[in-house]
Amino acid sequence: MELNQITQLIMLIQDAKDVGWDFIMEDNMLKAVDSNFGNDPMIFKSEDQLLEWLEDQFDIEHT
Repeated sequence: MELNQITQLIMLIQDAKDVGWDFIMEDNMLKAVDSNFGNDPMIFKSEDQLLEWLEDQFDIEHT
Protein backbone atom coordinates (compact mmCIF):
# COMPACT_ATOMS: atom_id res chain seq x y z
CA MET A 1 0.00 0.00 0.00
CA GLU A 2 1.35 3.42 -0.92
CA LEU A 3 1.45 6.43 1.39
CA ASN A 4 -1.35 8.24 -0.48
CA GLN A 5 -3.61 5.17 -0.10
CA ILE A 6 -2.82 4.93 3.61
CA THR A 7 -3.48 8.65 4.02
CA GLN A 8 -6.84 8.37 2.26
CA LEU A 9 -7.81 5.39 4.43
CA ILE A 10 -6.94 7.28 7.62
CA MET A 11 -8.98 10.29 6.52
CA LEU A 12 -11.98 8.07 5.71
CA ILE A 13 -11.73 6.39 9.11
CA GLN A 14 -11.59 9.82 10.76
CA ASP A 15 -14.82 10.81 8.96
CA ALA A 16 -16.52 7.62 10.16
CA LYS A 17 -15.47 8.36 13.74
CA ASP A 18 -16.70 11.95 13.37
CA VAL A 19 -20.23 10.73 12.60
CA GLY A 20 -20.18 8.40 15.61
CA TRP A 21 -18.65 5.06 14.65
CA ASP A 22 -16.08 3.17 16.76
CA PHE A 23 -14.05 0.21 15.55
CA ILE A 24 -13.40 -3.02 17.44
CA MET A 25 -12.07 -6.49 16.71
CA GLU A 26 -14.47 -9.30 17.62
CA ASP A 27 -14.00 -12.95 16.69
CA ASN A 28 -11.08 -11.95 14.44
CA MET A 29 -13.32 -9.64 12.42
CA LEU A 30 -13.34 -5.86 12.20
CA LYS A 31 -16.60 -4.40 13.44
CA ALA A 32 -17.93 -0.84 13.39
CA VAL A 33 -20.23 0.05 16.27
CA ASP A 34 -22.45 3.15 16.22
CA SER A 35 -21.71 5.00 19.46
CA ASN A 36 -24.97 6.93 18.93
CA PHE A 37 -26.94 3.64 18.89
CA GLY A 38 -28.74 4.72 15.72
CA ASN A 39 -27.47 1.89 13.53
CA ASP A 40 -26.79 -1.81 13.93
CA PRO A 41 -23.13 -2.82 14.17
CA MET A 42 -21.39 -3.42 10.84
CA ILE A 43 -19.15 -6.47 10.42
CA PHE A 44 -16.72 -6.25 7.51
CA LYS A 45 -16.17 -9.42 5.51
CA SER A 46 -14.03 -8.00 2.71
CA GLU A 47 -11.72 -5.12 1.89
CA ASP A 48 -14.14 -3.87 -0.77
CA GLN A 49 -17.03 -3.86 1.69
CA LEU A 50 -14.98 -1.86 4.21
CA LEU A 51 -13.84 0.70 1.63
CA GLU A 52 -17.36 1.16 0.25
CA TRP A 53 -18.75 1.63 3.76
CA LEU A 54 -16.03 4.16 4.62
CA GLU A 55 -16.79 6.12 1.46
CA ASP A 56 -20.46 6.18 2.48
CA GLN A 57 -19.46 7.63 5.87
CA PHE A 58 -17.40 10.28 4.07
CA ASP A 59 -20.49 11.21 2.04
CA ILE A 60 -22.56 11.49 5.23
CA GLU A 61 -19.93 13.67 6.91
CA HIS A 62 -19.57 16.01 3.92
CA THR A 63 -23.19 16.54 2.87
